[in-house]
Amino acid sequence: MNDQVKNGFWHFSLAFYDDPEVQGAFLNLQDKFDADVNVVLFLLYVARLGQSVSFSSIAAIDRQVSAWRTEIVQPLRAIRRKLKDAALGIDGSTQENFRSKVKKLELHSEKIEQDYLSSIRLSEMTTMQPTDAARRNLTEYAAFIGADPEQPSLELLLRRFSNEDR
Repeated sequence: MNDQVKNGFWHFSLAFYDDPEVQGAFLNLQDKFDADVNVVLFLLYVARLGQSVSFSSIAAIDRQVSAWRTEIVQPLRAIRRKLKDAALGIDGSTQENFRSKVKKLELHSEKIEQDYLSSIRLSEMTTMQPTDAARRNLTEYAAFIGADPEQPSLELLLRRFSNEDR
Protein backbone atom coordinates (compact mmCIF):
# COMPACT_ATOMS: atom_id res chain seq x y z
CA MET A 1 0.00 0.00 0.00
CA ASN A 2 1.20 3.49 -0.69
CA ASP A 3 1.97 6.28 1.83
CA GLN A 4 -1.50 7.77 1.39
CA VAL A 5 -3.08 4.46 2.42
CA LYS A 6 -0.54 4.04 5.25
CA ASN A 7 -1.37 7.49 6.63
CA GLY A 8 -5.07 6.89 6.05
CA PHE A 9 -4.90 3.71 8.11
CA TRP A 10 -3.18 5.49 11.01
CA HIS A 11 -5.70 8.37 10.97
CA PHE A 12 -8.61 5.92 10.67
CA SER A 13 -7.25 4.00 13.67
CA LEU A 14 -6.86 7.09 15.84
CA ALA A 15 -10.37 8.29 15.02
CA PHE A 16 -12.00 4.86 15.42
CA TYR A 17 -10.22 4.17 18.72
CA ASP A 18 -11.16 7.58 20.15
CA ASP A 19 -14.26 6.30 21.95
CA PRO A 20 -14.26 4.81 25.48
CA GLU A 21 -16.67 2.00 24.49
CA VAL A 22 -14.53 1.07 21.49
CA GLN A 23 -11.41 1.12 23.65
CA GLY A 24 -13.12 -1.17 26.15
CA ALA A 25 -14.17 -3.56 23.39
CA PHE A 26 -10.62 -3.71 22.01
CA LEU A 27 -9.12 -4.25 25.46
CA ASN A 28 -11.63 -7.02 26.15
CA LEU A 29 -10.68 -8.77 22.89
CA GLN A 30 -7.00 -8.27 23.65
CA ASP A 31 -7.19 -9.56 27.22
CA LYS A 32 -9.68 -12.42 26.73
CA PHE A 33 -8.71 -13.68 23.28
CA ASP A 34 -5.17 -12.35 22.76
CA ALA A 35 -6.47 -10.32 19.82
CA ASP A 36 -4.12 -7.92 18.09
CA VAL A 37 -5.89 -4.54 18.09
CA ASN A 38 -3.80 -3.35 15.15
CA VAL A 39 -4.82 -6.35 13.05
CA VAL A 40 -8.49 -5.73 13.90
CA LEU A 41 -8.12 -2.06 13.01
CA PHE A 42 -6.43 -3.06 9.76
CA LEU A 43 -9.28 -5.42 8.91
CA LEU A 44 -11.77 -2.62 9.58
CA TYR A 45 -9.72 -0.19 7.51
CA VAL A 46 -9.60 -2.48 4.46
CA ALA A 47 -13.34 -3.04 4.97
CA ARG A 48 -13.76 0.73 4.77
CA LEU A 49 -12.10 0.41 1.36
CA GLY A 50 -14.68 -2.25 0.46
CA GLN A 51 -12.43 -5.28 0.84
CA SER A 52 -13.06 -8.45 2.80
CA VAL A 53 -10.15 -10.70 3.69
CA SER A 54 -10.13 -14.50 3.84
CA PHE A 55 -9.32 -16.54 6.94
CA SER A 56 -6.07 -17.73 5.38
CA SER A 57 -5.05 -14.13 4.63
CA ILE A 58 -5.81 -13.15 8.22
CA ALA A 59 -3.62 -16.00 9.43
CA ALA A 60 -0.84 -14.84 7.09
CA ILE A 61 -1.19 -11.23 8.28
CA ASP A 62 -0.99 -12.34 11.89
CA ARG A 63 2.10 -14.49 11.22
CA GLN A 64 3.85 -11.52 9.65
CA VAL A 65 3.36 -9.28 12.71
CA SER A 66 3.41 -11.87 15.48
CA ALA A 67 7.14 -11.57 16.27
CA TRP A 68 6.93 -7.77 16.55
CA ARG A 69 3.80 -8.05 18.68
CA THR A 70 5.16 -10.67 21.07
CA GLU A 71 8.73 -9.39 21.33
CA ILE A 72 8.13 -5.62 21.36
CA VAL A 73 4.50 -4.44 21.70
CA GLN A 74 3.32 -6.86 24.38
CA PRO A 75 6.37 -6.43 26.67
CA LEU A 76 6.03 -2.63 26.46
CA ARG A 77 2.31 -2.96 27.29
CA ALA A 78 3.11 -5.23 30.25
CA ILE A 79 5.66 -2.74 31.60
CA ARG A 80 3.22 0.16 31.18
CA ARG A 81 0.45 -1.75 32.96
CA LYS A 82 2.79 -2.82 35.76
CA LEU A 83 3.88 0.77 36.32
CA LYS A 84 0.28 1.95 36.60
CA ASP A 85 -0.57 0.25 39.88
CA ALA A 86 2.56 -1.33 41.31
CA ALA A 87 4.33 0.06 44.36
CA LEU A 88 7.92 -0.33 43.23
CA GLY A 89 9.63 1.78 45.90
CA ILE A 90 10.16 4.67 43.49
CA ASP A 91 8.72 8.15 43.97
CA GLY A 92 5.17 8.15 42.52
CA SER A 93 5.74 11.09 40.18
CA THR A 94 9.01 9.59 38.90
CA GLN A 95 7.26 6.28 38.27
CA GLU A 96 4.36 8.00 36.48
CA ASN A 97 6.78 10.05 34.38
CA PHE A 98 8.58 6.85 33.36
CA ARG A 99 5.22 5.13 32.67
CA SER A 100 4.32 8.03 30.38
CA LYS A 101 7.54 7.52 28.43
CA VAL A 102 6.88 3.78 28.14
CA LYS A 103 3.35 4.56 26.92
CA LYS A 104 4.79 6.76 24.16
CA LEU A 105 7.18 3.96 23.19
CA GLU A 106 4.31 1.49 23.15
CA LEU A 107 2.28 3.80 20.90
CA HIS A 108 5.29 4.21 18.61
CA SER A 109 5.68 0.42 18.44
CA GLU A 110 1.99 0.18 17.47
CA LYS A 111 2.56 2.76 14.72
CA ILE A 112 5.48 0.72 13.40
CA GLU A 113 3.25 -2.36 13.33
CA GLN A 114 0.57 -0.41 11.48
CA ASP A 115 3.11 0.84 8.94
CA TYR A 116 4.13 -2.76 8.36
CA LEU A 117 0.51 -3.90 8.05
CA SER A 118 -0.01 -1.17 5.45
CA SER A 119 2.83 -2.59 3.38
CA ILE A 120 1.43 -6.13 3.21
CA ARG A 121 0.14 -7.20 -0.18
CA LEU A 122 -3.15 -8.91 0.48
CA SER A 123 -4.43 -11.83 -1.54
CA GLU A 124 -7.78 -13.57 -1.49
CA MET A 125 -9.76 -10.36 -1.09
CA THR A 126 -13.35 -9.86 -2.16
CA THR A 127 -14.90 -6.51 -3.02
CA MET A 128 -18.19 -5.75 -1.27
CA GLN A 129 -20.02 -3.00 0.58
CA PRO A 130 -17.92 -1.71 3.51
CA THR A 131 -20.33 -2.81 6.26
CA ASP A 132 -20.60 -6.29 4.75
CA ALA A 133 -16.80 -6.44 4.42
CA ALA A 134 -16.41 -5.38 8.06
CA ARG A 135 -18.84 -8.07 9.22
CA ARG A 136 -17.04 -10.74 7.20
CA ASN A 137 -13.58 -9.57 8.33
CA LEU A 138 -14.61 -9.56 11.99
CA THR A 139 -16.29 -12.96 11.64
CA GLU A 140 -13.15 -14.43 10.05
CA TYR A 141 -10.96 -12.84 12.73
CA ALA A 142 -13.25 -14.18 15.47
CA ALA A 143 -12.76 -17.67 14.03
CA PHE A 144 -9.02 -17.06 13.91
CA ILE A 145 -8.80 -16.11 17.62
CA GLY A 146 -11.38 -18.66 18.75
CA ALA A 147 -14.08 -16.16 19.69
CA ASP A 148 -17.80 -16.26 19.03
CA PRO A 149 -18.44 -13.85 16.11
CA GLU A 150 -21.42 -12.55 18.08
CA GLN A 151 -19.13 -11.77 21.01
CA PRO A 152 -20.38 -8.41 22.38
CA SER A 153 -17.07 -6.63 21.82
CA LEU A 154 -17.04 -7.59 18.14
CA GLU A 155 -20.68 -6.58 17.77
CA LEU A 156 -19.91 -3.18 19.32
CA LEU A 157 -17.03 -2.64 16.87
CA LEU A 158 -19.27 -3.56 13.96
CA ARG A 159 -22.02 -1.19 15.14
CA ARG A 160 -19.51 1.63 15.50
CA PHE A 161 -18.10 0.89 12.04
CA SER A 162 -21.60 0.77 10.53
CA ASN A 163 -22.52 4.11 12.09
CA GLU A 164 -19.39 5.74 10.68
CA ASP A 165 -19.99 4.21 7.25
CA ARG A 166 -23.26 6.08 6.77
